[in-house]
Amino acid sequence: VKIEFDELIRRYQDLMKRAADLRVIFDAASPVGEIAELEARAAAPDFWNDNDAAQRVLQRRQRLQEDHELAISLKQRADDL
Repeated sequence: VKIEFDELIRRYQDLMKRAADLRVIFDAASPVGEIAELEARAAAPDFWNDNDAAQRVLQRRQRLQEDHELAISLKQRADDL
């Protein structure tokens, strides 16, 4: 039983290290800057002059926002472990 417990502890520590490594990757790929840039473009007075381009900007912003929220959620779940 002692060996099994020690193995579980080792696996847990390994998983926590991997999670920390992934957090670094997620933080480096954080889309916050691009989201802010897209929001600034959407606020421009001539934004809707090209409806198709405007829709693409808004869709890109939405995808980035969803990815960012997922990354935050995964980080919180990992921290809760």
